Amino acid sequence: MKQIFIFMTTAMLLVGCGGGSSSNSGSSTTPAPEPEPPSDIVMVTSQPYTVFPGDQVVKTVPEALVHISHSDEQNESTVVLLEGNATIIRQ
Repeated sequence: MKQIFIFMTTAMLLVGCGGGSSSNSGSSTTPAPEPEPPSDIVMVTSQPYTVFPGDQVVKTVPEALVHISHSDEQNESTVVLLEGNATIIRQ
């Protein structure tokens, strides 16, 4: 089970590693608003959470057990804490 969790966590991190290009075609006179810093989420047992590419699910106790649902057509995954304690770190 531990290997599956490590594999799924690694897979989610790799999904978030995509390349993108941006181009500046002109100058802007108003600066973009500062994004709010991401906040960590302490997971509650049996509650589903949506995680996005770049997010991390960190078990805070070795006995923690999570269920991860992912579809290849989507960028996000659904994570449910089954037992123990875990935290989602937003990027």
